[in-house]
Amino acid sequence: MMQRLRESLALVLIGTLPFHAFLVTVLTRMIAGPGHAPLTMLTLWKEILLAIIVLIALLEWNAAILDRERRSDVLQFDWIDGLILILLNLAIVVSAAAHVSLGQFFVGLKYDFIGPLSFLVLRRVAWSGTFLHRMSMMLPVIGGVLALYGIDSFFLPQNFFSALGYSDYHSLYMPSGPIAAFQQIVGTGIRRIQSVMSGPNQYGLWILIPWCFALQTWLQQPSLRRSICSIDAVKALVRRARPAEIPAFPWYLLLLAIALFLTFSRTAWIAVALVTIIALLHRNKELLRSWFNRRVGFAVAAVAIILFVAFPAVFFRLSSTRGHVDRPIDGIVTILAHPFGLGLGSAGPASNRGSDACVFLEPNDDPSWAKSIPNLCVYVGSVKVQPARDCRCPLLPENWYLQMGIEMGVAGFGLYVALVILVLKKLRRAKGEGQLTKGSQFAIRNSQFATQAVFLIFLGLSIAGLFLHSWEDSAAAYTVWMLVAAMENARGRDCSGDGMHHPL
Repeated sequence: MMQRLRESLALVLIGTLPFHAFLVTVLTRMIAGPGHAPLTMLTLWKEILLAIIVLIALLEWNAAILDRERRSDVLQFDWIDGLILILLNLAIVVSAAAHVSLGQFFVGLKYDFIGPLSFLVLRRVAWSGTFLHRMSMMLPVIGGVLALYGIDSFFLPQNFFSALGYSDYHSLYMPSGPIAAFQQIVGTGIRRIQSVMSGPNQYGLWILIPWCFALQTWLQQPSLRRSICSIDAVKALVRRARPAEIPAFPWYLLLLAIALFLTFSRTAWIAVALVTIIALLHRNKELLRSWFNRRVGFAVAAVAIILFVAFPAVFFRLSSTRGHVDRPIDGIVTILAHPFGLGLGSAGPASNRGSDACVFLEPNDDPSWAKSIPNLCVYVGSVKVQPARDCRCPLLPENWYLQMGIEMGVAGFGLYVALVILVLKKLRRAKGEGQLTKGSQFAIRNSQFATQAVFLIFLGLSIAGLFLHSWEDSAAAYTVWMLVAAMENARGRDCSGDGMHHPL
């Protein structure tokens, strides 16, 4: 009963997380009127729901500990558990030594540790094959809905978004105001769509989730039937077939690809391209060696080069590209200057909360447009042109791993990299048969399919972390950590699943 409740709440959380920014924006306007920053009481719903899910898991864990037969399995810890706990203790010690305020500490804790700590608990309870199936069906459907709305948002007028409660300004993050509905590429009028999420990079990286599930479905075509606990009258949704026999998936991937392209998030492009190549190679190692696919690869590379040369303002974006080089270098310098760390919340998205909104322009850019926003800190090159007061800009190293290093020092950087590598190794080795009950072949196939998809998703976000704060958005972070936990402890039977298993 408790497992069913936990899995139902997990599905609700995973299914609603992508709509968080949109819902909070609309509800804030309805409650507080236009021009207000998102209301805190609305923004915390996802953490509250996640806390309830974790609490139920802790109760299940406690029940297993009281059972002598299962106690030894439940109390087993591995290196992944140890690294998460060591990182948490390191963060507490460093933050105390750096005299970080409680508010800053908890904001940093939210971004850095809620996902891993939830994973630490949720990997110790059973997850049914039914959950895996429903989740793997639900996420692609949501991905299609978000892609369609995102493509529409490329053409919708600004007043449509203002009526919903979004900011009247595009491309700007103002801590004291609502979020922008989209960004524009500097020097052009081209939008970067973000669908219902808080930014184009966040949306582009979230697309990894439905993309990997749909890609694996297309490549492998497992029999996506409902589990044996479903209503007997419901037949299989998709029977085993060759990819050519099910044309819907290529069209679905094309829809996601169009939405991904319109985000103009180069980091998301790189992540999706790499995980797609890895999936293709895993499916057929000879696939990319054939003459046809070599020609396709050359054609894609040639088109990419032509686009980059013909539209440098769109695809190269000097100011953004320079930021991806200069900011990591500044981050490395900061780590070397503070090898023991500056404490949680001192870098990355958490540092936005207590900082000014800053815009950095190229030397030839015209800053006159910013005069209508007097509190905005504007720099042209290295010169601040407004306002007259001193500005405190957020510390954004544009690299998730360097963010950990700035907050928790050299030791924190190394430990976090080790944690990511170990999780990837676990997912790479996981096959699903070991944890699944005999006789549920559907669950075995579904677990294998889902585990491979989640491996690709986690790998894609980890690659993106080299160029962006890829784990900052709760829609991607909470979803992926929960999925990794479910993959580690999937049970093949049914909805009952009262057994407990130690981690892989």
